[in-house]
Amino acid sequence: MQRRARHSAAIPLLGLAVAFAAAACLPIPHTVTLSPGIDGHLTDAGGAPVAGARVVVSTALHDSTCTRPAVTATTAADGSFTLAAVKNREGFVLLLPMDRTFCYTVCTAAGNGALRGGYDACPLHRVPSRLTLDCVQAAEPGQEPRIACVERRPGGSAG
Repeated sequence: MQRRARHSAAIPLLGLAVAFAAAACLPIPHTVTLSPGIDGHLTDAGGAPVAGARVVVSTALHDSTCTRPAVTATTAADGSFTLAAVKNREGFVLLLPMDRTFCYTVCTAAGNGALRGGYDACPLHRVPSRLTLDCVQAAEPGQEPRIACVERRPGGSAG
């Protein structure tokens, strides 16, 4: 009798677990943002704009040199660039947002040089809709340039 009572108490818990698992992934098509739209400026170490440089975003996992770019732009004469947001259409909704983290890397290259990562982000909850970056390209004689980008906060301050 005691064994039967334990077994019948486990059935509602099992049913609850199955219902929760089924509800955690619903077949509702929607669009997710993998990286934000990015506005920015690229300058050299002396503060002069770098024109004609490639700026790319990769949303591929562990792609720190952007070998698989999702979007590409070229800097203007004043060093400015704009990259579109990267979005993906999915056929399901996950109700547990902590299970999803979208990482992206911003890389730049002057001329035909190799792409170098300058900014990485993995937002924990959601990707922002827009981002503004200030990037500096510094090169030692005889070495490939290094890139560093910082996010410009609302109000114009870098952070």
